[in-house]
Amino acid sequence: MMKKATFLSTLALVTVLSFVSATAWSQVVVSQVYGGGGNSGATLKNDFIEIFNKSSEPVNLAGWSVQYASATGSTWQVTELTDFILQPGQYYLVQQAQGSGGSVDLPTPDATGTIPMASSNGKVALVSSTTALSGACPTGTEIIDLVGFGTASCFEGSGAVPALSNTTAGIRLSQGCIDTNNNLADFEVAAPDPRNTASPVHVCSTTPSVAMPTFDPAPGIFTSPVSVSITTTTEDASIYYTLDGSDPTESSTLYTAPLNISGTTTIKARGYKEGLDPSFIATGVYTFPTTVATIAELKELPFGTTPYTLSGEVILSYQQEFRNQKFIEDETGGIMIDDYYGVITTSYNLYDGITGVQGTLNEFGNMLQFTPLANTAPASSVGNVINPPVISLAEFVSNFEAYESRLVTIQNVHFVDPTGNFANGITYAISDGVTTANFRTTFYDEDYIGEPIPTEPFHLTGLPNARAEGNFITPRFASDFDFDLISTDANLSAFTLGGINALNLAEVEVTSPSDEGATLFVTDFTNFSGIVVTTTHPAATYAVSLNGNAVDQGDLATQPLAAEDVVLVTVTAEDETTTKYYKVTLIDEIRQLAFTAPVGGEEYETGEPVTVSWTSENIQTLNMYVYQVGFSAPVTEYTNIPASSGTITENLPNGAHGTFFFRLSDASDLTFYTESEHVTFFDILDPEILALDPVNNAMDVTGEDGFTITVSENILPVSGKTIRIYTSSEDVLFESIATTSALVNIDGNQIHFTPANDLSFETGYYILVDEGAFADLGGNLLAGISSGEWSFTTSSEPVIVIICNGDFEDWTGGKPDCWFGSKTNLAGSAVVQYTENPQSGNSAVQLINSDSGHKRFTSQTTSVENGVGYKLTFWLKGKGDIRTGLFDNREDAFGYFYNDYITVNSNTWTEHSQVITADNTTDIAEFIFSLRNSDETMGHIQLDNVSIEVISNEAQQVANILALRAGETGMRYQLTGEAILTFQQNFRNQKYIQDATAAIVIDDFDGVITTSYAIGDGITGITGTLTSNNGMLQLVPTDDSAPATSTENNIIPEVRALASLTSDDQAKLVKIENVSFANATGTFASSQNYNLTSANGDGVFRTSFFDADYIGTSVPTQPQNLTVLVNQYLATIQVTARSLDDFELYTNVQETEMAGVSIYPNPFRDNIRLVNLAQIEKVRLVNSSGQIMQEFNTFEGDLEIRTSYLKSGLYFIQLIDKNGNHYVQKMIRQ
Repeated sequence: MMKKATFLSTLALVTVLSFVSATAWSQVVVSQVYGGGGNSGATLKNDFIEIFNKSSEPVNLAGWSVQYASATGSTWQVTELTDFILQPGQYYLVQQAQGSGGSVDLPTPDATGTIPMASSNGKVALVSSTTALSGACPTGTEIIDLVGFGTASCFEGSGAVPALSNTTAGIRLSQGCIDTNNNLADFEVAAPDPRNTASPVHVCSTTPSVAMPTFDPAPGIFTSPVSVSITTTTEDASIYYTLDGSDPTESSTLYTAPLNISGTTTIKARGYKEGLDPSFIATGVYTFPTTVATIAELKELPFGTTPYTLSGEVILSYQQEFRNQKFIEDETGGIMIDDYYGVITTSYNLYDGITGVQGTLNEFGNMLQFTPLANTAPASSVGNVINPPVISLAEFVSNFEAYESRLVTIQNVHFVDPTGNFANGITYAISDGVTTANFRTTFYDEDYIGEPIPTEPFHLTGLPNARAEGNFITPRFASDFDFDLISTDANLSAFTLGGINALNLAEVEVTSPSDEGATLFVTDFTNFSGIVVTTTHPAATYAVSLNGNAVDQGDLATQPLAAEDVVLVTVTAEDETTTKYYKVTLIDEIRQLAFTAPVGGEEYETGEPVTVSWTSENIQTLNMYVYQVGFSAPVTEYTNIPASSGTITENLPNGAHGTFFFRLSDASDLTFYTESEHVTFFDILDPEILALDPVNNAMDVTGEDGFTITVSENILPVSGKTIRIYTSSEDVLFESIATTSALVNIDGNQIHFTPANDLSFETGYYILVDEGAFADLGGNLLAGISSGEWSFTTSSEPVIVIICNGDFEDWTGGKPDCWFGSKTNLAGSAVVQYTENPQSGNSAVQLINSDSGHKRFTSQTTSVENGVGYKLTFWLKGKGDIRTGLFDNREDAFGYFYNDYITVNSNTWTEHSQVITADNTTDIAEFIFSLRNSDETMGHIQLDNVSIEVISNEAQQVANILALRAGETGMRYQLTGEAILTFQQNFRNQKYIQDATAAIVIDDFDGVITTSYAIGDGITGITGTLTSNNGMLQLVPTDDSAPATSTENNIIPEVRALASLTSDDQAKLVKIENVSFANATGTFASSQNYNLTSANGDGVFRTSFFDADYIGTSVPTQPQNLTVLVNQYLATIQVTARSLDDFELYTNVQETEMAGVSIYPNPFRDNIRLVNLAQIEKVRLVNSSGQIMQEFNTFEGDLEIRTSYLKSGLYFIQLIDKNGNHYVQKMIRQ
């Protein structure tokens, strides 16, 4: 029966669904699109597509799909939806591909795909089938909804949704309810807010409303004033608009005539008509770019979203398909256009002139880029000639930014290691003999890729470009290599006589033709002929003479050669000045050389004399080498022995042990030699210590390079023996090292050892070595080192110099020495030597940036250590905002950290300090001064006497949060007292904690704290770094914390007046009574400010907690008692409720319960049941605004109220008994 009943229920459901109309289908829409998941700067890990049922009927999604194509693509990727009935007002979340970054998971998806969506531009379709669409702009009844964004080639209405980013999504207006079939008008670009089927429903109003106004011309980028008309299709409706960004009301300006717009303006318009709901708000942004005439002016402007127009003509120097990049330049500089989304569709040829490029500035991988916002006009000129400036390699390295993206020529360079062929994306070192720089094959598959790397010098024309790992120069084509140099190379690569390599002969190269030169001994001159000469440089020339007579080059290959012939080669370099001579005399081989002693089998002991004798003819001098059998290098050698002496006697060197032989060679021709028979050497002498490093009684020893004992012969360790280090003053063993351990390294006759432990500074030590700790190859033992023979004293603790020239006294080329690091993006003209009134010495530095966007002035690279704190102390005067920061290539925030701004407004020098804790160990760190809003009237900002101090990495202990908040930002602290958890959220793993003294927020972006806690848990021993973010003090944990030390604690919020809240109340849980939301309309949205009013002052309520259950519920229209957490943004105090439970309708009627009456469930969803109402005369269901939703006067004991139509939020049940008494119960709709 159970099975049958289930089947009947399912059948009934299918029957109902079969009557859902096609009209309902068309009311399911794509409500949100996000393609930046996991990208740089993104919080969310995944891309997603969200759909929404804006109709009043349920829709079955079985057999449906969402599909994606690139902005101009015609291939669609499909993700099938699940068999799900989407209710009116319900959202449905489709998760897509995950990127490599991000820290927050999406809410539980309702369907999952693997499509990697583009973050800025693309197309999304909701389709009533699972068959892939085709074409760049498909049509058909199966397409339920289509959204194009960015530069999409297909969209609904007058335009696509504006381009998205890694941190913004396209979100359909009015919670998804607005759909005028116009992507541009129906969507806004805002922070992503993914919603799934479990999210609060939002049933769209069915009351007719005024049609949303439209703008003509459509919003966009304009270069000249424009007249904007605003219309609505609703007859006789009035349109009100604003130009200040606020939402229009009937109190705003009434539209009566077209608006003349000449500067960047945001128009918001709304239609009103009696009897109809107001229209949705139409928003149009009319952007007028800042115009500059030259690239040099452009490169001085701030990065960001501000559009710029380059009015002057620029010349195209290079273009490639990769990211549709174009390099352009004018007489003042160059810049790269990075057109990843193909905004510029006009075709250009190399050296075309382009006028009126529009775009925004940004920096990626240290490369300045111009991102286009609009297509450009056809070429304004053609066939232009670019004359690249000729610069030195040193100038390229030292002044890279001046030439970045501009075609330059660097003369007479060569590859340092010219082996193999060019490959894509590889860095190669080039040099001019003095300076070395990086050449990179940045431009893929150009005509030199795969070709051999040149071995000869060349002039290089190329484009300077940058990546995170450094600066490079890249040629565009093979023709950018100019090998037509004037060479001074007069060397020979080949010189043979009768096939014998003459270049191996001693003294073959002579200074003058009259010099003696080399001798070539020839055993047999029969058919001995042929001279081969090849110059190293192809442009060099040579002449050959034989016995003083010139030899024609055509005869060289067959030229007969005889005894006593003299061959002279004269080589002249391409410069026709440099000359070299090569001279050889040919002699009959009449040399003889033979050993007479030893004859083989002899045995010798070290220390005794060994006599070697020989006979020779026609040889002047000899070299003798002593070899051990099996080894290629000689043990010892004796040179320039007169051959006529016939004998040499030497003492056998200590350490020789084994089988050896002797070699005698003609000193002028080492290829002519003879070798003796084998003899045996026996080492009977003990090894001796020759040197100690450091020497005995050495001072200022660091120990960083270890310790070395140099012995008279090769040595081996003996097991069971040790080297011991003692402290001199206490005579205490510091460390014992076994001679056979990995801490001891033996290289021939040198014993090197390094203690495992660090030596203390300014401490005396001595070293003892066991007798017989080492032995030579003959087993002879090395004498030990006794007390008093090897002592030393360590150096003082070094003063760490993190930056230099902090007083800005030293300047070179108009820039302060040791500053202007690679992360500096202040122009050189904005960093000025200030001598009028320095804080001390002769000069300070004046920093200029009157823009509101920050600019960096950084130190040269230095070393920092992960977890170590650095205290920057400095002096300031002038006017503007400045803060310190650090680039340490940390994993988040693009490698940067910044402190809060310091506002300067004084003509008197004042001292400041800020602390930064490094998050990575690196030697490419740069300390930063970041500034904005500097004011010319007070000389902008002057900076002097910067010093950096390494501070202790140990956490300082504080007993309570009040003491913690009084600490210094950038320092590590441990809160030894217990704090109670009042709130936590997934966003940045934040936790709010409070004790009896104060409160603070834990900002755990990296998820350091892995221990789980519940609200009300007590936490003890929290450790982290005190920081400040936009005025909000916070603790960034550095260590995981222990399990809860208590549970179920209850912090009773202190009742406070709204206006009394200050910075001291940050993160506290407080209660503010009888406050109202000003202009309370609509529903709560994430990350929005709502003004609060009360008799005790006004304030700001901010929806800071993204996952709070009141997001999407109606903003209360009645006074409230609010339990809130206190936050701060810059100077503004903000309050935030944690959940719906923190809202309480302010009423003179206290919430009470009537004995015997039961009201359940709470929270509720589709119904509320009231039991035992015999004494009740009236029941009311009231929303948080005080509106009576339902009222009941007739019931018999029990009552069930249907609530499925209600939105999620706060409600109240009011009971009135037969005596007129009132009772109130707070209820939550899930």
